[in-house]
Amino acid sequence: MTLNEITRKLISQNKSRYILFGLSICFAVAMAGAYGVLLFSRGITDVLMTDGSTYLISLGMYGITMIGIGVFLFYANAIYIQLQMRKIGVYLSLGLPPKSVGKIQNQQLDITFLIGGAAGLVLAIPFSFGIWSLLSLFISYTDGAFRVGGKGLLIAGGLWILAWVILRIKNAVHIARLDIIKILRASSEGEEVKGSRPALGIIGLTAVPLGLILFNITAVIYWLKSFSVLFLGVSLIGMYILTAQITSMGSIIKRFFPNPYRKGILFYNLVRQKGNQYTLSLFVSSLLITLAVFAICFNGSIFLELYYSIKEEPYDYAVLAGESGEKLDENRIRFFADERGVSLSKWHSLDMLLLGREHQYLFHGSNTENSSEFQKGLLADIVAINNGEIFVSWQDQVIKDKMERYEDIYIPYDGNELYAARWWEFYPYVKQTELDVQMEAGAVYLILIFFIAIISFVSATMIMGLKIAGTIMQDIECYKRAMYLGLKENDLKKIIRKQIGLIYFFPVICGCVTASFMINRFMEASSATRISEITLVAIGLSLVVFLIQLIIFFFLQKKLVVSTSKIVYKGR
Repeated sequence: MTLNEITRKLISQNKSRYILFGLSICFAVAMAGAYGVLLFSRGITDVLMTDGSTYLISLGMYGITMIGIGVFLFYANAIYIQLQMRKIGVYLSLGLPPKSVGKIQNQQLDITFLIGGAAGLVLAIPFSFGIWSLLSLFISYTDGAFRVGGKGLLIAGGLWILAWVILRIKNAVHIARLDIIKILRASSEGEEVKGSRPALGIIGLTAVPLGLILFNITAVIYWLKSFSVLFLGVSLIGMYILTAQITSMGSIIKRFFPNPYRKGILFYNLVRQKGNQYTLSLFVSSLLITLAVFAICFNGSIFLELYYSIKEEPYDYAVLAGESGEKLDENRIRFFADERGVSLSKWHSLDMLLLGREHQYLFHGSNTENSSEFQKGLLADIVAINNGEIFVSWQDQVIKDKMERYEDIYIPYDGNELYAARWWEFYPYVKQTELDVQMEAGAVYLILIFFIAIISFVSATMIMGLKIAGTIMQDIECYKRAMYLGLKENDLKKIIRKQIGLIYFFPVICGCVTASFMINRFMEASSATRISEITLVAIGLSLVVFLIQLIIFFFLQKKLVVSTSKIVYKGR
């Protein structure tokens, strides 16, 4: 057989590996592109201030998610190369030099990366639109048009090409250093444990809350504000140190709980021999889950504060009329109310002289179930009085005489309903429907935050899943040796479940606990008044995240435990 025939046969026998690796690339690029397509679209940038806290948090999460997706691609590549070891061994046994084998592997990598990445870019837009549409079912949005942010596709394309180049070089260097002996040892090769110190883990565990507490203290002291961000860095470093020392957990158990340690000695030794292999995956996954929970609660706190603010408003209705207020006076408002079966009481009116003469009417009303129709009638009349236009340059009126070529700016109400609900001073206030109006006006905030939280959550889950797959694959030879020494199948399954549980639940617990504490400290340092309620929402959301991950874990461990057990015991 010629070399080309051998290559084609090996590819045909292992095509599922190329498909899975290609799908991993496709999914990673699609997620990166979908996130960017929305984040940089005009549907977002036209509504949100690009230097505002919501958008800056979104950009920060975008950057960290890009890192997470990059880590995911590196783990996918590591598993792909691990699966290719036998094939590489075949080439080396035929006498091909490692560099030539590297070229063959890189040709196959190029084809897989090209097809997978191109498919990911193509699918990024429908993927983004699908999540946008799904969220729009639950979050009403006045300006619901989906727009494509081309910059997001460019960034996703850049990530794809950068990962392609780096992995191509990495694989070529790795294969060039291989020989048959290394390949035979590769399946059970562990990493040398460096700097494994339980004391460092305790320091890391202490640094996470300590950094957040110090941030909370310094953020409210004027001359220390500029240093407060540094303490967030302390928490970040603490989280990294904690994850780096997770492999030393056996030493702690051995010291304080010797009997449980002896019973699970194989599990603790398997964890310990991984060295620092867990660090990056657990750290990035923990960070992504932390930011997903934090972002939802931090930005959602605005709406929670709004809910309580509306609840405590003393009046049910408020109407503001401009200079032409005689067209919308108390009699006309009562007429609208009577038409819709709303009885008004405790009427309070106020004439004001601000930039112009204005009339404010505050009052209570019965039959709140009809308040929405009453508001629509008032709004239609106010729009008609203003000739269907919204005056948007009122802030410039006070300096009108100092501006050359000044002119009033009016925009039509039709097509600018979202702007009117958010900023138009003449928009009628109805206590019963105000939260719905403001939720709809601010829906773009919620859609964006939930969108990026979904992407971050999926990225974290994918990283954990790939790390689990890589760990189990690496430990198969250890399982076989333990089986030869008399390890029972049920005991093996327990060990595998523990390994999966450690990799899977450490980021979930670490991320959720950190996010809940973090949101509490941030709210303490802000002007929020409902800190306890917001913290409870964070805890509730963390429990939901934990429950979702628990369900995923149940199915994942069931599949992996059964398949691994079959591989280990099939030769018995």
